[in-house]
This record gives sequence, C-alpha cells and structure tokens, in this order.
Amino acid sequence: QVVDFEFGEVAINAGAGAGIQAGDSFRIYRVTRVLTDPTTGRVLGQRKHAIGEIVITEVDDNFAFGSFEGDYDPQRGDIVSLS
Repeated sequence: QVVDFEFGEVAINAGAGAGIQAGDSFRIYRVTRVLTDPTTGRVLGQRKHAIGEIVITEVDDNFAFGSFEGDYDPQRGDIVSLS
C-alpha cells in the first residue's frame, strides 16, 4: 500500500524483504466503493480505479520509493499492484 506521497515520489510498505527491486513497476489503485451484501453486511469485494504507475527507484528492507506518473495524486492506503 501507499505509505506517503510527496513531490512526485511514492513510498510503499514493501521493500527488499518482499522481493522489490529498483526498476520494478507497479500500478496504483484507489478503492472507489466497497461492495457489501445488503442482507448480511458482509464485504463481497471492492471497486477500484487505476490512478497511475510507479517505477521503484530506491529500496530498503521494509519499504521502497518510486517515481509516480498518473491522473491523481496517490493517498495513504491506496493499493499497489503489479502492472
């Protein structure tokens, strides 16, 4: 997930310990709606919208930084997924 965003650089909550390497690219999604069962209230899934992509530039054991290009600024908690 996105941890922080500032000046075109995204920090994510995965790093070398998760196999992330400099040059890896990921797509960032924002959850636009949580789908719940109207009877039970159980979460069935989510609707997501792609907001942009990052390319990893710096990696630590537990987090990584990447340059961002996209339509909307990432927010803390946005989902990071393989492109």
